[in-house]
Amino acid sequence: MEQEASTQDVVMPKVDWSVQVRAFCQEVDAKTLIQDLRSKGYEAFSLKAVVKGRLWPRVRVGDLETKDEAQDLRDTLKSIGGFSDAFLVNNSIVISQTEKAAKPTKDIELVAKKLTSVNAKSLEIPTTK
Repeated sequence: MEQEASTQDVVMPKVDWSVQVRAFCQEVDAKTLIQDLRSKGYEAFSLKAVVKGRLWPRVRVGDLETKDEAQDLRDTLKSIGGFSDAFLVNNSIVISQTEKAAKPTKDIELVAKKLTSVNAKSLEIPTTK
C-alpha cells in the first residue's frame, strides 16, 4: 500500500543553506528522525535521492541564508550527539543540478527521434480471428 507524502514530510528549502544530518534506505527511519528533530525545535525536512537505483531519503535541517549560519547549526547538531557526519548543503547548487538533470540530452533526443520514425506497421500485434 503506497502512502502519499504530505506537505509536512517534504519541504523544499526557501533559501540557500541546510545541514544534512543523515541519509536512510528506509523512509520510515527518515520520518522518525524528522519528527524527533522537529520536537526539539529544528526545521527538519527530507529530500529523496536515487543512488545506484535505490531511493535514499536525506534528512536535512535548516532554512538558512548564509554559510556561517549553516556552520553554526552543524556545530550545534554535532554537539548534541549522533550527528558527527553532518555536513553543509548549498541548496541553490542542488536545485540547479536537479534542473539540469531534468533536461533531455542530445542522446535522449536522438533515441526519441529514432523511436518515432519506426514504421508503425512493425509494431502492430496480429489479432487472432
